[in-house]
Amino acid sequence: MRGAGPRKVPRSPYKVLDAPALQDDFNLNLIDWSSHNVLVVGLGNCVYLWNACSSKVTKLCDLGVDDNVCSVGWAQHGIHLAVGTNQGKVQDATRCKRIRTMESHRMRVGALAWSSSFLSSRSRDKSILHHDIHAQEDYVSKLTGHKSEVCGLMWSYDNRQLASGGNDNRLFVWNPHSVQPVLSTQQLSKLLPGHLISMACLHLMEEPQIDAYDFGIRPQIHT
Repeated sequence: MRGAGPRKVPRSPYKVLDAPALQDDFNLNLIDWSSHNVLVVGLGNCVYLWNACSSKVTKLCDLGVDDNVCSVGWAQHGIHLAVGTNQGKVQDATRCKRIRTMESHRMRVGALAWSSSFLSSRSRDKSILHHDIHAQEDYVSKLTGHKSEVCGLMWSYDNRQLASGGNDNRLFVWNPHSVQPVLSTQQLSKLLPGHLISMACLHLMEEPQIDAYDFGIRPQIHT
């Protein structure tokens, strides 16, 4: 709004949630909000849901002592949830039964990004995989180009481009129809000052596991 002053952000949180066993690793993505105002958190080998409307906490799953949660990600509609760990399972959250297994990465899955029924995953094995949850194959395409762990992954709002950032200080932009990047850090350096590229990279910033959960019905939202 024209003429409005700067937004004031409170210094104190309005809610504090206990987070025991939260892993201290910048390359992991362990929290995500759904479009239905439900927060998912990966704590050690467990996944929890917190409903911001009711303040109800639900333990979604326990992966056991031999596994850890490395990433979580809601689909845009807020019904499907993917969980990346070290063993590649896909489960139905309504019945806690495994509905699919995807064991495509060779190392931990640290970030997930949804584009409709398209699920992209990045790993310490330097690769990015595209999974179609309606396809029989574990993955439908593989993207390579990073020289170290891919630490960030994000689809554009129109789902036409995917951005990836790595610990190799490289930023790539991909489209869903090609395995070659359409834009790279080298190309961006001709368009943006170095500090803006760094900001962009920061913003993106056993066997892997991807657990997907289908809630079946839309969560009830109270207003």
